[in-house]
Amino acid sequence: MNVSKTALVASCDPDIIRIIEFCLTQEGFCVLVTQQGERVYEMQQAAQPDLVVLDADLPEPDGWQLCQLIRKNSPVPIVMLAGVKSLENLITGLEMGADECLIKPINCREALARINAIFRRIGFTHPPQPETRIRIGDLSLDKITYKVYKGGQELLLRQKEYDLLNTLMSSPGKVLSRAELLDQVWGIDWLGDTRTLDVHIRWVRIKIEEEPSEPRYIQTVRGVGYRFVSPAELSLQ
Repeated sequence: MNVSKTALVASCDPDIIRIIEFCLTQEGFCVLVTQQGERVYEMQQAAQPDLVVLDADLPEPDGWQLCQLIRKNSPVPIVMLAGVKSLENLITGLEMGADECLIKPINCREALARINAIFRRIGFTHPPQPETRIRIGDLSLDKITYKVYKGGQELLLRQKEYDLLNTLMSSPGKVLSRAELLDQVWGIDWLGDTRTLDVHIRWVRIKIEEEPSEPRYIQTVRGVGYRFVSPAELSLQ
């Protein structure tokens, strides 16, 4: 592989991190590491790495949960690491969306061979830089500056309001369930009142809609969740 790539490696075992980081660095990867399961999804969303390596034994959320969450929102190749007693779980991991599962302790040569095989299968080329600004109607959301504009005027949003709007605008036309929105904005270990979502939806509507009681952008799908109107739909309004 002669294209610069980025990998995110997550394990609570510093020895595993050291081995994987060494292997991937030798292969030309820029490697990001964390030992905290709760930081993985945030880092993956921010860095948009070309490869994610997850230790199944991460503390809550564990590697299997993170694999499932990442796969819901990204096609990035995922390699799972698990102990020899977790062979049954390896099948589950593949079903959850992992591209490869490796048994610990990790053999560097084998790991690189399997990772290279993944990239050959997907015909790896350096992906284009993700869009940093979303424009739908007279709304514009900047993912670099974390600012939102309506008709060129900046809106003042709280962090969770921005995160919620970003999640919805990133999937225009798609219905996102309440569970998906809570997972993506508040985290998969959120144990608070689910009505928090509805309150934040109301706050965002007040800031972006001309008539919050008759929303044009954020639509309620009863019994399921919410969706952000697509540009094509807006053009027909």
